[in-house]
Amino acid sequence: MSQVKIYLENYSGVYYPGSEIRGRLECYFDDEVTVRGIKIRVKCKEHNSWHGTESYTDPSDDKTKTRTIHLTGDNTVLFIEQMLHGSTSGTTELSRGRHVYPFSVNLSHDIPSTFKGPHGHISYKIKAIVDRPMRTDYEDEFIFIVQAPIDFNHMSRDLQDVSTYSDEKTVCCWCCKGGNITMEVELPKTAFVPGETIPFKISICNLSNSNVEKVKVKLVKTTTYKVTSPKHESKTDEENLVSFSEHGVGAHGEYTYNLELQIPGYIDVPNFTKCELFKVSYELEVSAEMPSCTMDLDINAWDIKIGHIQCGNYGTGDSAVNSAAAAYPTPAYPPAPGVVYPPAPGGGVYPPSPNAYVHGGLPPYPTNDFDKKPISPLGPPSAPSSSIASAPMEDNPKAREAASGGTSGVAGFVSELPPPSYSQIQQNPSAPYPPQ
Repeated sequence: MSQVKIYLENYSGVYYPGSEIRGRLECYFDDEVTVRGIKIRVKCKEHNSWHGTESYTDPSDDKTKTRTIHLTGDNTVLFIEQMLHGSTSGTTELSRGRHVYPFSVNLSHDIPSTFKGPHGHISYKIKAIVDRPMRTDYEDEFIFIVQAPIDFNHMSRDLQDVSTYSDEKTVCCWCCKGGNITMEVELPKTAFVPGETIPFKISICNLSNSNVEKVKVKLVKTTTYKVTSPKHESKTDEENLVSFSEHGVGAHGEYTYNLELQIPGYIDVPNFTKCELFKVSYELEVSAEMPSCTMDLDINAWDIKIGHIQCGNYGTGDSAVNSAAAAYPTPAYPPAPGVVYPPAPGGGVYPPSPNAYVHGGLPPYPTNDFDKKPISPLGPPSAPSSSIASAPMEDNPKAREAASGGTSGVAGFVSELPPPSYSQIQQNPSAPYPPQ
């Protein structure tokens, strides 16, 4: 059986903007193969989909009717390709056996978080391709997680300034005499993080003959999803994060409320940097509720921002990656058990490739199954997903069990030494393994 598999040095599979993804691609060929090239691709893709309707004219009766259509939106946010062997033109021969290709890829600093919502997702994937001319390519995929904290240290300082919102209305209806009502909302700043308490002030001056029955306050999160084919459409999901009410203000009265609102510490705060199909906004909605014959007086503080790292929370000497790691502590996974590979036919030894560092079996790294778990920026990273080999497993039960990491039926296999690190491979790529 010929197969390829990606292994990452980071056991958790969680990365941050600006992180370096280091790992190796292991190729096992059961015969000599001709390849154009061996490469890896790192890709971030945003995708939305749902069912909608459209109108059309039925030619059979010339009537306008409605039908259901499938709407989708797709956009590539990040794409990196790295050639590990060969080139885009010409071919090379690779010998039978195991070939290992270390790789290192740096993520951009301005990338979004991994995200999964009711209408779509943002996902990151690293894909390995063994390009074979006129034959099916060997491929493997690894879905990893990016946690991209919103850092207010890198945003406008205006977010730390006092903001004031005001509105007024004239009360005039058949049951109420005229008069003006004014309301003003003052916030000390507009940038906040989960768990932070927002102190704010509401001032109401009621010069009408009607009572303000009560004052309602809500903090609302709105997530917008967009699709582009076969037509443009959007959906919004609203989430009421916090809500409460206060007493009203009588006719010809005024009152100033000094209030506090705590942002829940458990909320998911996605980072949609560079995204075209996703948007999130937060609003502080304040409503002065009037008698039924009069419309309420509403004020929306529409420019509230919620992030992860408050302004001034780390010094100028700290890196963005370190700050991200502090904002999102990553749980450690224990090392996985070792993998034993099937022996060469006839008890022989696979010949090494001159262009790859060939070594003994290495412990597998956990992967991530994107479809079996919720993914959110503040949620815990999940561990392992399976990868799919593009070549069928040979009809050999012992080889199949050994290649999948089984422990029974492999007593005759030789136990292997711990693998060399990425830096050791880079320093001496031609060294034999195990050491002589």
